[in-house]
Amino acid sequence: MDQINTLFEGDGLSDGDQVSAVESVMRKMLESHDLRAQAQANNKQDFFVGPDLWFALQEIILETGDQLRRASNAWPPTAPGSRSLDILAMMPLWETLHQPA
Repeated sequence: MDQINTLFEGDGLSDGDQVSAVESVMRKMLESHDLRAQAQANNKQDFFVGPDLWFALQEIILETGDQLRRASNAWPPTAPGSRSLDILAMMPLWETLHQPA
């Protein structure tokens, strides 16, 4: 977490927001067929120093931000009994919040 905090230092984001951002980028990177092929063709050290990874990361960061904005704009307003609340009820929201911190 310290390294993630350093990455986002001064941005005013909570730890949860920072982790969410990193996880979103990671998930998008895992979807990349090109990155998968490079990982399979190289050892770990060569994979991380290859020039393509840096460019892919930059592209994915921008793409992830754009997709999050589009998803936020597309999310319908929440009202009692809305589908949004039904979806959240299927996830472990209550169970997680119900446990002591």
